[in-house]
Amino acid sequence: MRRVWPARAAGALRPLLWIGPAVALIAVVVLWPVVVLIHSSFQNIAVDGFVVGGAGWRNYSNLWHETALHGVVLRTVIWVVAVVA
Repeated sequence: MRRVWPARAAGALRPLLWIGPAVALIAVVVLWPVVVLIHSSFQNIAVDGFVVGGAGWRNYSNLWHETALHGVVLRTVIWVVAVVA
């Protein structure tokens, strides 16, 4: 009895050869910078750009206590809605 599942599996995986490069490009161009940004948000970075240690959640705590945050968020939402519309 001859097995046909390897040929079927190869046929089912063939589209991945076409979309694989696009998925890899999205991962490198979009997802990797997000990972780096999240990682750096937990670091204490000096004014000159050097990492001087970890900040933990302190950066986020400082962000929520920033007085200008509400205005910035409001203008960002208005901009996004206007651009999409």
